[in-house]
Amino acid sequence: MPTLKFKENSRPMWILFAVCILAVMVQVDYTAVNVAIVDISKSLHASLTIIQWVLSAYVLTWASFVLAAGRIADIFGRRRMFIIGTVFFLLGSMFSGMATSDWMLIISRMLQGLGGALFIPSLYSLVFTAFPEHKQGMALGVLSGAFALGMAIGPTLGGVILHLLDWRWIFYVNVPLGLLVLFIITKVTPKEPKRVLDEPMDYMGMMLLAVASMSLIYALSLLSSVSIISINFLSLVAVAAVFLIAFIFIQLRRKYPLIRLSLFKNKPFLGCVLVYVTMGYNFAAVLIIIDLYIQNTLNYSAFDTGFVFLVMTIAFGILSYFGGKFADSMDARIPITVGAAGTAVAVLIFAFTTLHTPVWMTMIGLAFAGLGLGLAFPALNTAMMRTVDQNELSTASGAFTMFGCYGNTIGLIFSSIILVAIGKLKLFSLFATKHLHLTTVQNHEVSKLMASTHYSATQLTSFPKAMIPNIMHDTHTAFVHAMSQCMKISFVLAVIGVVLTIILIKVPKPDFSMPQENIDDAVEA
Repeated sequence: MPTLKFKENSRPMWILFAVCILAVMVQVDYTAVNVAIVDISKSLHASLTIIQWVLSAYVLTWASFVLAAGRIADIFGRRRMFIIGTVFFLLGSMFSGMATSDWMLIISRMLQGLGGALFIPSLYSLVFTAFPEHKQGMALGVLSGAFALGMAIGPTLGGVILHLLDWRWIFYVNVPLGLLVLFIITKVTPKEPKRVLDEPMDYMGMMLLAVASMSLIYALSLLSSVSIISINFLSLVAVAAVFLIAFIFIQLRRKYPLIRLSLFKNKPFLGCVLVYVTMGYNFAAVLIIIDLYIQNTLNYSAFDTGFVFLVMTIAFGILSYFGGKFADSMDARIPITVGAAGTAVAVLIFAFTTLHTPVWMTMIGLAFAGLGLGLAFPALNTAMMRTVDQNELSTASGAFTMFGCYGNTIGLIFSSIILVAIGKLKLFSLFATKHLHLTTVQNHEVSKLMASTHYSATQLTSFPKAMIPNIMHDTHTAFVHAMSQCMKISFVLAVIGVVLTIILIKVPKPDFSMPQENIDDAVEA
């Protein structure tokens, strides 16, 4: 039976092509599911509260196991873990599409999350080791662009699938694409020995960190859904703290820990992690706050809002390539610093936005955000991988990814909390200035209005019709004021990112005198 053969010098590009398909799949799957939540809820006869776990279960599992997955990949092989993770992801996708109940769907999404956790660290390290040093940044830039592309087309593709087919096909479409990825990777990457490193896996550390991560992320999700700090939140934080302390204690005593904590004494690596957290926070803050601003204050439809955001995602995708190229040809701090500065310019534009600011100014801000993120993310990834021992590449990538997830989660939740809290204070101060006295029911309505993801005049049922235009105007004013304060916090974080980059991230430039190596030599190295 004839077999498909790949030219030796084309193997790195085939690896990049395969992992880019997977990167687009992951992003499309996540963002398209957001669009399908209402349809899924109706189909499975489940409450929206329960169905929200269709989103949370994936992220929770992925963030909790991605560091351990990196360590497993370093011990048992990146190729092997990539294949196993992709298989788990495809099984989760298939079972999600076949789900007949909300809990079956949630468990299937957890299986998808576990698959994502297993292949993400290997995905980056496979690409990084496949290319010669002077092309590594370019390759990671293309990969970042693939993630951006998936994010950009996800909602639109999800809408098309819902219109033409059924929500289940959002998951089913992953199967043939995933099989193509598996076919390419098994053909173009060399098989590994059963153990790449002769070191034991720290399963105790893995479970302690998983429980700590799950407890912390779940606690943060509770904080975003209630107006006060609840006993459940405090209990989960206490559990996370106890398990995290136990994890650190064990890591310090183990000869072969899940992750060497001394890795964080490596200043360039620590710098990359910290800057990644600040960038992740700002990325999430811009996504959630500017989306609400465009839909609620400017009164754009969700469809039109998606087109406005294309300015950011297209800039992100294009600049990702150049961000990686620049990391190959110069001090990596330059594209990272310029990227962080670009993000600072973006949030500064948003901080000075008013009710009368034209939408094209918002689009310029989004363009700067895409430029900044596109330059910084691939350069950060490249710099991080050049600061660690090659035997710890997947472990370091897992840790890097985990902290990035924390940054995104904290940015999403904290920016939402700050937005609502400051918005309410401003709104009621406007009422007080006008000597407007509201009833208890009216107070409740405007408070709920300010905390809504999509607020409108139809929510003000207890107000006289003549008052509603003024109440809505004050609500828009309060929202824009709160948005401004949130963006000022993001600006401070962006400046901190610039300072941390200059001080900590010192990575030697690539040695262009090195000859180009083929894939086998690169992997063995």
